[in-house]
Amino acid sequence: MLVAMSTPPDIIEDAYSYLIVIFAGIIATTFYNLIANIIRAIGDSRTPLVFLIISCIINIVLDILFIVTFNMGVAGAAYATVIAQVCAGVMCLIYTVKRHPFLILKKEDWKAVSLSLCGNHLKIGLPMAFQFSITAIGVVVVQSALNKLGTTTVAAYTAASRLGDIMAQPLGSLGVTMATFAAQNFGAGKMERIREGVRKCTIISLIFSITAGIIVVFFGGTFVQFFIKDAQPDVIAQAQIYLNIIAGFYFVLGVLFIYRNTLQGIGSAFVPMISGVSELVMRVAVVMAVVGTLGYVGVCFAEPIAWIGGAVPLAIKYFIEINKLTGKLGKRALTKG
Repeated sequence: MLVAMSTPPDIIEDAYSYLIVIFAGIIATTFYNLIANIIRAIGDSRTPLVFLIISCIINIVLDILFIVTFNMGVAGAAYATVIAQVCAGVMCLIYTVKRHPFLILKKEDWKAVSLSLCGNHLKIGLPMAFQFSITAIGVVVVQSALNKLGTTTVAAYTAASRLGDIMAQPLGSLGVTMATFAAQNFGAGKMERIREGVRKCTIISLIFSITAGIIVVFFGGTFVQFFIKDAQPDVIAQAQIYLNIIAGFYFVLGVLFIYRNTLQGIGSAFVPMISGVSELVMRVAVVMAVVGTLGYVGVCFAEPIAWIGGAVPLAIKYFIEINKLTGKLGKRALTKG
């Protein structure tokens, strides 16, 4: 796969070492996400966040220990990631057993499992999984185009996108919050609370997007140097190009997270999947259409244009769905009255 992606020869062995460890430890990621999302689903979103912060600290400490002290290279970073995820999962499990013992599975719980129950879970889960897979495929396509531009460009883009991802984490958190909030209020039949939650999260997203954009434009080059030791000026310059381009699109990404997770929270999984397809199409279209002429700048534009492609169908579906659900509840209230 790495060869098919045109990975530069001087970094392919390190990339392979990293992937082998990450794939071998994929159960750690599943372990944490499963238990953390169960905790969030019962209304406790703070505890998984605390454990995730602790996990990040463990990851950083192990990165330094494995890479600097033990000279394990890129594989050391992968081991640090997997171990940190195991720690987060174990902390979530211990917390669940101590604070929410009703979640502990018992023999009689398995009697409630039925084909219809499994079908309902798969009806929501599979489109969500497919959507994430489609998004990942788009990233692979972009990375393949990027690899052909050389090691320096790969290093610059990787460092800049890592910083961009960090700055976007609060936006993703707003989305996760809306998934839980929307699901709880949907179950309670309180559509107006969902609408108000989306409205307030959108305002918060706008404020943060402006702040994040200013930070990456004016201080991005400085932060990039934390990811690349002894970074050369051309690496920093190329990284800054990417950051300057995405700075104006953070709000689009925030809206995408909010609408996608809200729709999934109210059980609408098909359009979020279509949104993922739209993202893939936009990424591939940009890479094929403009990378040949614009080169690295074209690759940089693939990400924000994909966000736009994904956000538009989500926004349309959200407004249609929330108005429809609100209308149904209104009719029920009049009937009861």
